[in-house]
Amino acid sequence: MGTIEEVKKAEKEAESIRAAARKKADKALLGGKEDAEELRVRSEQEITDLKNSIIAKGKKDTDREAEKIIENARGEAQKVRKKKAEAKLLKSVFEELVKE
Repeated sequence: MGTIEEVKKAEKEAESIRAAARKKADKALLGGKEDAEELRVRSEQEITDLKNSIIAKGKKDTDREAEKIIENARGEAQKVRKKKAEAKLLKSVFEELVKE
């Protein structure tokens, strides 16, 4: 009978060891899932921040380029206005000379 008692005792100890191991494994698995979720959230935030940074830089570059184009257009418009004014002046001087 002593052997049966020892077997039952060993089975009981083995079951408690299995239960503790299962609990420890479940806890590790849950911790791993939480860590993976936290890593996913952090990665998505970093990606979003990087995209925003790239977009902001692109916007600054585009704005700078647009300002250059606008400035060049203003210069060209000034030249055209000056040429028109000179042409108008020459025309009026020519008309005065022709009248005389």
